[in-house]
Amino acid sequence: PLARAKCWSSCLRLVDLKGDGDHQMVVGNMDKKLKVFKGMALASEHVLLDRPVSMCAFYTDENSPRSPALGVAAGPFVFVYRNLRPYFKYTVPPVELDPVELDVWRNLASEECDPATAAELLVTARDNG
Repeated sequence: PLARAKCWSSCLRLVDLKGDGDHQMVVGNMDKKLKVFKGMALASEHVLLDRPVSMCAFYTDENSPRSPALGVAAGPFVFVYRNLRPYFKYTVPPVELDPVELDVWRNLASEECDPATAAELLVTARDNG
C-alpha cells in the first residue's frame, strides 16, 4: 500500500537495469504503469499501453556493461523496453479454441453445468488431444 503498487507476482522483478550491479524493483502495475523503485523511493514511472499480466528481464546482446531489456505481456501483445523506452511490440497471433473446450466454457458461463463436471470434461478433452 505504501508504494501504491497493485500487481500480480508475475509483474514484479528485481533487475540490474544499468548493468552497474545496483538492482532496482520494477513493477508492472494494474493501473497501466511501469514503476521503477530504487531503495524505498519511486525512481521513475512509465505509461504502458495495456494492463500487464507478466514481465521478464532478458539480455539481447553481449555488450558491456550488460543492461537487460524488459518484456511486458499485456493483452495480445508483448512489449519490449530497452533502457525503459519502448523498443518493439510483438503481436501474439490468435489461437483458435477447440470446439469441445469452447462448449464446456459456454455451458459453465450459462450455468448449464457445475464446475466439477466442467473440470472433468476439460480433463477428458485434454486427454483426448
